[in-house]
Amino acid sequence: RELAYLAIDIDDDTAPNGIGLSPDGKRVYIAETVTSRVWCHDVVAPGKIAPSGNIWTPGDILGPLPGYQLLDSLAVDSTGNVCVATLIRGGITIFAPDGSRTTHVAVPDLATTNICFGGVDLRDAYILQQAQVVFTARGGR
Repeated sequence: RELAYLAIDIDDDTAPNGIGLSPDGKRVYIAETVTSRVWCHDVVAPGKIAPSGNIWTPGDILGPLPGYQLLDSLAVDSTGNVCVATLIRGGITIFAPDGSRTTHVAVPDLATTNICFGGVDLRDAYILQQAQVVFTARGGR
């Protein structure tokens, strides 16, 4: 496998946290903690993203979420959904890749900090809460 480097210029005030790549490698997603936004950028070549279509935003936005929530780690599932650990509300917020809908999967602890996918077919979600893997779920297609 080839390892590619992707440089994205991000303002330090935005508190970027999680990052993930779409299954086809054509979009990169970045979770922004404090604003509860997920930014997405088109990948146009290895290590290169397309410039934003306007001067006010660095890319397209999935979110923000209503109320006070913070976004942490991010993972993209096998179908392209963007799954983000969500602090304060406690759980995983799932963004459709085009931003058309969000779903929240609640877990018992408000300090949900990380998610990754594993298993033979990468459909097992491992969710970290306060430094302990406390929840696993099977998803995707």
